[in-house]
Order: sequence, then C-alpha cells, then structure tokens
Amino acid sequence: MVRKLLRIRHLFAQLTGRLRSEEDEFEILSSLHPSPAVCGFPTDEAQLLIAETEVFDRGMYVGPVGWFGGGERIVEGSNHTWSGMS
Repeated sequence: MVRKLLRIRHLFAQLTGRLRSEEDEFEILSSLHPSPAVCGFPTDEAQLLIAETEVFDRGMYVGPVGWFGGGERIVEGSNHTWSGMS
C-alpha cells in the first residue's frame, strides 16, 4: 500500500499475526531486518551480490529503531552516522 503524506509517499504494510509459543517479538524483528528496501530480496542472494559488486564496505549503516511494549511496536529503518563522539 502507499501512504500519502504531506510531502512524501511511502510504501507500508500493516501486519497482524500470532506468535508461535517458542518465538518472541525480538526474533520476529530480527527476521525482518535487513529490509528488502535496504539490500534487496531474496536477502541472502542480494547481500552476496552487493558484496561481490561494490568496491567499498557499507559498514553498519542502517538498523531498526523503535518502541516495543505490550505486544505493540513502532519500528522504522533508520540510518545515521556519528563521528567525534566519546
């Protein structure tokens, strides 16, 4: 679906489901990252292609950031670079 905001359009999906008893919300989040928007899909093949074709190391440049609690979560893929921090 496309969410139309004031200045941008953004692809989004609202998902619902039931966790198997042996899984927790952190396992679910881990399985959703990295997003296809970050590195492509299928993930393993896309990561291999990136490693084979890019001449630089992307390093740690994007990750899930958000709020978790009470079975709800608000998560975004965020990328930031900080330097000079101690």
